[in-house]
Order: sequence, then structure tokens, then C-alpha cells
Amino acid sequence: MLAAEALVYLLGSSAGVATMVGGRVYPQLVPQTATRPAIAYQRISHIPEHSHSGFSSLTRTRYQLTLEGNTHAEALNLALAVRRALSGVRNTVGDLTVVTFIENETDGYGDTAQVPVVRMDLMMQHNES
Repeated sequence: MLAAEALVYLLGSSAGVATMVGGRVYPQLVPQTATRPAIAYQRISHIPEHSHSGFSSLTRTRYQLTLEGNTHAEALNLALAVRRALSGVRNTVGDLTVVTFIENETDGYGDTAQVPVVRMDLMMQHNES
């Protein structure tokens, strides 16, 4: 399983997030015509850990989540639901053991759809075969 698949699974398995976005979790960019609120995720970095004996199978992957709402309040409420779903989570998803941490959040405005957004930086530590 890929780390991105685990991320989408964790978001979808959270009742708070699923109630707000359903299946509207997209790689890279929320389509302009998509119903909001919605989430896009983008992989920012993928850093394998090494030990003295070589690859340790532990990897750190940083994602930026773009949480789009119809209003600023809706984007903030979605951010709260995502924070509750992913802050300090340790879980096994498929063949991955993942630990997630929210590292930063900023408010903004979406360039594509011209809607309020919250951008969230997520660090995921996971095993990789």
C-alpha cells in the first residue's frame, strides 16, 4: 500500500471528516467543479531513513493538505475535523504502520476555485518495503 492510499483511508474513516467531505479527497488539486468542502493532498517530500546496515524501512513523508470550504468558517471547521482525525494517530492501514503529526496550518484563498482554504502540513512516518 502507498502512503497516499493510507492517508486517504485515514481521512475517509474519520466520521467527522467523512460527514463533511464524503469521498471528495483528491490528489494534487480539488477540481474547479467539485462540491465543497473538499480536500486535496500533495506529497511535498519523501525521506527514507537509513541505519548503519542500510535502508531501515522507516520513511517520513510530508503532505500538504488543502482544505477548501464555501466559507472561511467551513474551511476552519474542516481543519478541526482533519486535525482530530490525524493528530498523533498511530494506526495500521493495509501493510503500513503509520504515525501522523500535524505540523502547521495557514489560512488562505484558493487560486483555482477562488474559495477560502486552510493549508495543513502533515508529517507521516511509515514503514516501507
